[in-house]
Amino acid sequence: QDGIRIFSSANIIGGTNAAARNVISGNGGDGIEFNGVDATLNQTYGNFIGTDASGILNRGNSANGLLISTSARSNYLGAALPGAGNIIAYNSGDGISIVAANAHTNNPCRGNAIYLNGDLGIDLAANGVSANDAGDADVGANQMQNFPVLTPASHTPTEVLIGGTLNGRASTTFVLDFYANAQRDPTGSGEGQYYLGATNVTTDGAGNTSFTVSLPSANFKGRFVSATATDPFGNTSEFATNLTAVSTVAAATFTVINTNDTGVGSLRQALLDANANIASGPDTIAFNIPGSGVQTNRPASALPVITDAVIIDGYTQPGTATNTSATAFNGTLLIRLDGTQAGSAVATVLSGGTEF
Repeated sequence: QDGIRIFSSANIIGGTNAAARNVISGNGGDGIEFNGVDATLNQTYGNFIGTDASGILNRGNSANGLLISTSARSNYLGAALPGAGNIIAYNSGDGISIVAANAHTNNPCRGNAIYLNGDLGIDLAANGVSANDAGDADVGANQMQNFPVLTPASHTPTEVLIGGTLNGRASTTFVLDFYANAQRDPTGSGEGQYYLGATNVTTDGAGNTSFTVSLPSANFKGRFVSATATDPFGNTSEFATNLTAVSTVAAATFTVINTNDTGVGSLRQALLDANANIASGPDTIAFNIPGSGVQTNRPASALPVITDAVIIDGYTQPGTATNTSATAFNGTLLIRLDGTQAGSAVATVLSGGTEF
């Protein structure tokens, strides 16, 4: 069954502060369903939909995170305001699914953290990625709003530059929202894990506009960029096709100086720091743990998924020696990772380009 099913209007689910937050997870159906012609003008802000109470661990719903169906319309799913975005992750279906029907319109989906859902992050008509059409004359779920087409993006220590085009209704102003993702979605479209910011664009008489936007790099925690477009009536598009941002940020070295499970100097913190440093090349995790003999790290839970290229170099620990034999191992290894206390989850997951 669904976690919450809404049949009426003007309800508020959650809010912009932590005290108002709901954790809507682990349900056999959708996390939240808006159902029926009276389900309108509802607001959904600041909730965790598909995660645990920390907003990190997988507690996905068995269907969609949010579903709009049976003539529901004009419902607000997040907003580009502090604390208003929902986390929508790990759900087996779509993050947000708006069923195919001409009545299902004017549902803005902005400022959310949408990632690692089984299908699309935002799915208009619940049929997979919907292609853009010239002039955006089609109708249906959220008016089948066209998504932006992104051109090369770049990342510097201070800004993220993203360019692109949008084709839509003529002489109309749209809001474009931009997102970064730590992992590329298998569909190639979105999702939208980290909200970067927004800009307004206005189409010309032929329905075309181009843009270049500069956004702060503070929340740029993944090199895969996507975007959505929202028209003046609140019709938000699906996510744009992902684009890989080229980074000019220098690679860094993060040094592990203790065997603690968390905190400054721990392996866990070094992994988090390396993930967050979107650089021009692989970062390095080095070791300089005081004491002689083997140093053992025993994580109490799964270590972070490695989402960006990194070299984890155990040979940097003082006292180690590299192998010099072609027929047998004669080196000295002094860093040990023991996952026996980390539970049944995989100790850590490697992404492409990682050396361990």
